[in-house]
Amino acid sequence: MTSVARSIRTETLRMFVDGRWVGAETGETFPAVSPGSGQTIATVPKGTREDAAQAALAAYGARERMARLGAFERARLLHRMADAIERRREELAWWLTEDQGKPYLAEAVGEVGEAVEYFRIAAEDVKRLETSVIPSMSASKLVLTLRFPRGVYGVITPWNWPLTMACELIAPALAGGNTVVWTPAPSTSAISVKLTECLAEASPSVQLEST
Repeated sequence: MTSVARSIRTETLRMFVDGRWVGAETGETFPAVSPGSGQTIATVPKGTREDAAQAALAAYGARERMARLGAFERARLLHRMADAIERRREELAWWLTEDQGKPYLAEAVGEVGEAVEYFRIAAEDVKRLETSVIPSMSASKLVLTLRFPRGVYGVITPWNWPLTMACELIAPALAGGNTVVWTPAPSTSAISVKLTECLAEASPSVQLEST
């Protein structure tokens, strides 16, 4: 069993909206407190309905740009996101342990590894999405079905698996050419911001809004 060994320092975190790191429109914050140590590990913006509306508006405005990305280009994007998460595996495991309360670092590292795999799976699945050719009422014609992005996905995730439950929803949504507005559980906001940092690092132009 491996325990967490890292000094605690309080970080000031931000929301990611429209490609920028911002605070709440009210300026309010709340502390992210480690359930294990009781120490404050970060201060997090206290997002409002107005912040969520701004994120949704930005995601809606970017939906056509995201939809124009080809399947293989989206696959490369998701692999870069997986790479970014993998590079910060130990750091993310520490934040997961401190923010959510995973009892051992080994368990937290495992959840980070699952998050990586969700992005890799989505990246490969999107390359193999199939459409159908179905019979028409006219014997001389066939009907071809096509797949199109739906637009903006709203994702709300709970506290108990803050990485994997987010990634199993966000990764397929992005793979399908959609934009995402993500609201994580307040009690695991810090690790959620750290995950968003990885996704933003992988592509400055990706339209993921985290509030």
